[in-house]
Formats: sequence, structure tokens, C-alpha cells
Amino acid sequence: MSILEKSKLFASPKFDPYIKSANTSRPEKWLGFFFGPMGAAILNITLVSYLNVFYTDVLDLTNSFVWAAAFMALFPILSKIVDAVTNIVMGQIIEKTRTRQGKARPWIFISAPLMSIATILLFLVPREHSVLQFVLVALTYNIFFSFAYTIYNMSHTLMVPLSTSNVKQRDALSLFTNMGVNMLPGVVVSLLFPAVLMTKCNLCNTYF
Repeated sequence: MSILEKSKLFASPKFDPYIKSANTSRPEKWLGFFFGPMGAAILNITLVSYLNVFYTDVLDLTNSFVWAAAFMALFPILSKIVDAVTNIVMGQIIEKTRTRQGKARPWIFISAPLMSIATILLFLVPREHSVLQFVLVALTYNIFFSFAYTIYNMSHTLMVPLSTSNVKQRDALSLFTNMGVNMLPGVVVSLLFPAVLMTKCNLCNTYF
């Protein structure tokens, strides 16, 4: 019995894909492979760009202990090693998955609440300077990047080859996915997000 095969949740037709044709349609390309991944991509890029600022400027981790700076430099590297291992494991898990929705689609559904919870946990680390604070930073960081986001990223990446056997359609889906994951989210995070922060800071300075 494969993973999720016994699950009553994914035995229900409620989670079945709406598109039944063998060829990928235009709505499928735009919604499923362009706009669909944008939310997760924007969240990931935002956290990668600004989470370190939260650790240093809000939690003030680098001034907590003598070894804090070394910890802040090493734990992302060690987390990447953990992430590499979990990517391999998740790929094997998806390969062994058998449901009426296929291999990857159920894991995309599962990853949505996991990423939401993991994102909240990232910012629930207490501000008190203690060893527990560093443990929670390392733990919550890996819960998001090495667990929750890995489940989504691996399953969504595999949706391209699983969606069609047509080489030209695969190329088109890959193009849509790359634009949806890299191009627009990068613009949002690098240009629009800082502008929103600056506007909010200016308003706070004006009224408070």
C-alpha cells in the first residue's frame, strides 16, 4: 500500500482536477503554472530576503551571545544540507504516492496549510536572549525551508512532467512555471515590497 493510498480524504472526487483533457489548456497554463505558484514563490523570496533582518534587527540575535554571529553564519549552511536530504526523501515519497489525483497534486494540497503554519512559527520566536531562542530559530527555519516548502516545491516541480507527455507542451509549462516562480515574484519582492515598507514607516513617523 503506497503513501496516501489509504487516505479517505484523497479518495474523494472533491480534489480531482477539473481539466480532463490529455493536452494542457490555456487556463491550465496560466492558472496552474503561472499565477498558481506565485503566492508560494513570493513568500519564499520574501523570507529569504528579509528573515535575516528580522533575526538581527528585531530579535537582536547577533548581540545575544559571543558565539551568536558564528551561529547565524553556520546554521543556514547546515540547513541547506538538511534541505538537500529532505528534497531527495520527498522525491522518493512522491514517487511512491498513489491516489486518484495522481502523485504530486495531493502533496500540493498538504503543503498549503503546512507553509502557513510554518511561516507563523518563524515569527513566534521569543525576544528573550536565551539558548532556547537559538534552538527555536534553527527549528522553525528548517520546518519551513526543509520541510513545508520542500513538500510544495518538489510536488509542484514534478507537476510539469506529470501533466503531459508532449515535449512541446512540457517546454511551455516549464516556461510558464519559471516566469511565475522567478520573474514577477522577484519584481514584487525587490521593488514593490520595499516601497510598501517605506510608505508604512513614513506614515508611522508622521502620526506617531
